[in-house]
Amino acid sequence: MWDSVYTDSQAASGDSLYKVNCVKCHGPTLGGVDDGSPLVGAAFLSDWNGQTLADLHDRVRSTMPPDNPKSIPRDQVTTILAYLLAQNHFPSGHRLLVDDPDSLRDIKILSSKP
Repeated sequence: MWDSVYTDSQAASGDSLYKVNCVKCHGPTLGGVDDGSPLVGAAFLSDWNGQTLADLHDRVRSTMPPDNPKSIPRDQVTTILAYLLAQNHFPSGHRLLVDDPDSLRDIKILSSKP
């Protein structure tokens, strides 16, 4: 996560996808609303600390949105994850976050820089 695993343009595309698929439950600032948990900040990072992006990708892909699970295509979930990384202040870089389960398993979510 701290090795710049997504691009700024990918995160910008993820912003658009977030607004279509996620904002109604997680809010415009990703802080969560009613039944939707926050996707930014200490609580979110604590919940996912030590897990992989594959774990998060699988969770989003299989359970979101709650009223229509598995309706977001895999590649769009990956793009939304790039947006979440940007909103959690992980650095961007020059390589795209790829929709490959093996690659996503190699990326650990660490709440603080090692």
